Amino acid sequence: MRDFILEGLENQKRLVESMINAFKDLQKAVVKRDYAMVERLSAQIEGLSFEIASLEEERSLHLLKQGFENVKEFIEKSSDQQLELTLAELLEKLNELTILMDTTREMFEFENTYIKFVNMLYSGNVNPVETYSQYGESKNLVNNVVNRYTTFK
Repeated sequence: MRDFILEGLENQKRLVESMINAFKDLQKAVVKRDYAMVERLSAQIEGLSFEIASLEEERSLHLLKQGFENVKEFIEKSSDQQLELTLAELLEKLNELTILMDTTREMFEFENTYIKFVNMLYSGNVNPVETYSQYGESKNLVNNVVNRYTTFK
């Protein structure tokens, strides 16, 4: 049982490392505007995430058969330092992956905003007129309510 869990954690750590490298390559592709590479890397990341999900499901089923709810419970009851160290390394890699994912999302958001800005400049509509505020209300309605409120003070 211990060897199965340890091997699963090592495999998951390896897959997360591959995903980290794929996200780093994805960031480079976004900067270079290599959209074919972005598509390829996105598919690779999706495949890696399916492999990780498969490993987690297999491990969960195996643990449930042995009477454990999760890996943490198994490790706490076994007091195995090698398992604890491997899990800590996996969590560290997952934290790094989370940071990379957030950074990549921000890069895509910036790219989208930049494209909208360039399209706005190209179309000649430099000062778009907003008819609604961030709250979904008409600007005139919001200004009227604010003016009425300040006159009643």
